[in-house]
Amino acid sequence: MGRESVVGVMVGRSVDVVVALLGVWKAGGVYLPVDPEYPVERVGLMLGDAGPVCVVVSGGLVDRVPEGVAVVVVDGVEVAEGPVVVPVVPGPGDAAYVMYTSGSTGRPKGVVVTHGALAAYVAWCVGVYPGVRESSLLHASVSFDLGVTGLYPTLVSGGCVYVAALDEGLPAVLDGDRLGFLKVTPSHLPLLEALPRECVPTGQL
Repeated sequence: MGRESVVGVMVGRSVDVVVALLGVWKAGGVYLPVDPEYPVERVGLMLGDAGPVCVVVSGGLVDRVPEGVAVVVVDGVEVAEGPVVVPVVPGPGDAAYVMYTSGSTGRPKGVVVTHGALAAYVAWCVGVYPGVRESSLLHASVSFDLGVTGLYPTLVSGGCVYVAALDEGLPAVLDGDRLGFLKVTPSHLPLLEALPRECVPTGQL
């Protein structure tokens, strides 16, 4: 894999997806988030258009990757000792990820976001939303910008990111802790209202 090579990431909501995204960056790549719930046609369009060198997938999703595309399965991977790999340090103009539009106005289009643009946005979030320094919830797909806001500002601040759905199982995931920050869309508000009060963030909503 060369610098700024595109790597697809199609992993379910788990810590594995966070590790996969950061791993692509460490290797100098550009991640292409692919929601596992996307229709097969959309997955094929995105992968065909972006031309990733490989796709990192959860084991149960291998059959959703079109034939001819290399896959790296993350389930049950054993880490073997080997040579120390020096991480690639990207420049601000280097691509960080490719995110595809919904396609509601036609064919979905890939939008390239640079490390510089992402760093500026993350720094802005940390300043405007101090709650991200405590904890946040990554409940949205990383294929949407909502997922970007729920992940990176908290990680760079040393806070705790909970990776879980915004549903009745959230109280068990939090296990008595409270979120410092939560970003939702208006359609999420009825879900949040139905959850126990301890699921409401203490900082910013």
